[in-house]
Amino acid sequence: MKPFILNLTENTTSQRTPILTVENAKKMKSGMVVLHSSEEVGEHNTNEKEELIIVLEGNATLEVEGSDIFEVKSGSVAYIPSRTKHNVRNKSDSKLRYLYVVTQTE
Repeated sequence: MKPFILNLTENTTSQRTPILTVENAKKMKSGMVVLHSSEEVGEHNTNEKEELIIVLEGNATLEVEGSDIFEVKSGSVAYIPSRTKHNVRNKSDSKLRYLYVVTQTE
């Protein structure tokens, strides 16, 4: 594994941009997601992996199985425990841009 720098401001329109993958990181996976108004990631489960969501721009509506619905604003971080179904939606009129970081298993 080698250190690297990735400029995230150069790609603000693609829905998903990988950052850390199995090719360049040992125990983490990450990426940037851009959702326009009314778009969503889709309900998913990261199984035994934990996930961190860092909102860079806009407001995310985070729906977490067994919990309330959370509004996560720009500059905020949300933690998703392992084995938890969740979905990220953009219910606002402006663009939502966030980073996700997921632990990896070996």
